[in-house]
Amino acid sequence: MSRRALLVLSVLFMTFLGACSAPTTAGTAGGGGDGSTMVLADGYEPESLHPLLGYGAEGASKFFDGLVAHDANRDLQPALAAQLPVAAADNLSWTVRLREGVTFHDGSGFDADDVLATYRALLDPAYAASVRSDYVMLTGVEKIDPTTVRFTLAYPDAAFPHRLALGIVPAEAVATPAPLEASEFGSAPVGTGPYRFAEWRRGTSMQLTANEDYFGGPPAVKTITVVFATDDNTRAQRMRAGEFDGTVLPPALAQTFADSEYQVHDHPSADYRTITLPTANPVTANPAIRLALNHAVDRQGMIDALLAGKGAPASTPIPQVLAEYAEPSAQFRFDRAEAERILDEGGWVRGPTAPGPATVCRPASP
Repeated sequence: MSRRALLVLSVLFMTFLGACSAPTTAGTAGGGGDGSTMVLADGYEPESLHPLLGYGAEGASKFFDGLVAHDANRDLQPALAAQLPVAAADNLSWTVRLREGVTFHDGSGFDADDVLATYRALLDPAYAASVRSDYVMLTGVEKIDPTTVRFTLAYPDAAFPHRLALGIVPAEAVATPAPLEASEFGSAPVGTGPYRFAEWRRGTSMQLTANEDYFGGPPAVKTITVVFATDDNTRAQRMRAGEFDGTVLPPALAQTFADSEYQVHDHPSADYRTITLPTANPVTANPAIRLALNHAVDRQGMIDALLAGKGAPASTPIPQVLAEYAEPSAQFRFDRAEAERILDEGGWVRGPTAPGPATVCRPASP
């Protein structure tokens, strides 16, 4: 009997779960035979499952919902919000009307108090929320009524609604002002998401069970086991052995499954790879050197050779997939002649040829 498996190119723990659907044929790794169970593997294990400590900050968690969520194209969709946030005329506040009838996994009801508690804990230094630096524009949140909240900003930020994908926790979970690292909630979370936390064997695996009362409808896959396996090649080998129904792999390795029984899926991510140069060194800190190197680097060539073509040239630390922040025109074209021109104009001249293909440059004498 064939097995439907899923590989997704991602670097964020459990983001691939958002792309999973119930297998249409029997799953051997899951063992259920009816598609109700899945065994997935990931190379990363989180330190905490608390949203305010960074877990699922972009809305990737299956334990929690944010006020909004990103779809496959990173477009915003209402989640715990009944509709998308509405900006005030001066863009210094955003009002959110909340979905009614939602319950947390422990059966308690969700309302504006939980939103206030979550975001006020984020703003309060006593909680030491690690995501606080991502919300420097946020100055406060207030309850308008049980189903409406308003966020106040220090300055207009058109991308602020994307920040509202942060998972909402029950007000009781953040009732005591204390560092969240010490909170047991990070090891046994309670949210409103499509899956409930079942078990975490640190260093080995985590189990999730379906939330049958989920406001978006009960998940078709009833039990998910996530196995933590840090080595990429090991995960690939165990996939081929039938131990997993899906895993996360680097692009080149994932492509080795393209002509097999497996399905290979990829999606844009906010991951970026970069080489940084010392800014205190008189050579690597020189503006002409830095600009010339940016034009001398064949980014697309590296993407094709190292990432199996799965990527886009980056010229800034902000990936193009974050369209609300990225500037598409901020690009360095691959142009070695331009690099030579910049070095010449900057007063750099060729020095003795070093062993191998490199050439040593030195600044021209004044």
